Amino acid sequence: MVLNKDWLDEFYKGLRVLQESTFPKKCPMCRKIYASLDDFVQHTDGVSASRGLLEAPASDDQSMVALFRNCSCGSTLMVECRDRRDISNRGVNARKAFGSLMAILKQAGLTTDVARLEVLNVIRGGESAVLKKLGVSLVQKN
Repeated sequence: MVLNKDWLDEFYKGLRVLQESTFPKKCPMCRKIYASLDDFVQHTDGVSASRGLLEAPASDDQSMVALFRNCSCGSTLMVECRDRRDISNRGVNARKAFGSLMAILKQAGLTTDVARLEVLNVIRGGESAVLKKLGVSLVQKN
């Protein structure tokens, strides 16, 4: 079943919001781009013998874990991992977008579990055969 253009437009809009709230991460020195957390961890080096994790309180009274890794250019990069929920506007928007995507995919006939796995897979930089069957192309157009 291939879905109509309105469905695809709405899906892409929600997917963009979710991707913007996490990755890509760009090195400010060499401009290398890490598409996902997996990509970031696989293609960077630990900062020392430790795992490069630092727990600290965040300014909004939530705890945060910072993951420090070295880019291939030598620059140290940090990814901020907060408690389960990001309560900022960005986090609220990401949750709304995720909910919208879930509703769209469930309306297209996917189960909640399958829809969730497919959206999370794409957000993390993976591919989705299920979404391709629905007519969703994940190649960005310029």
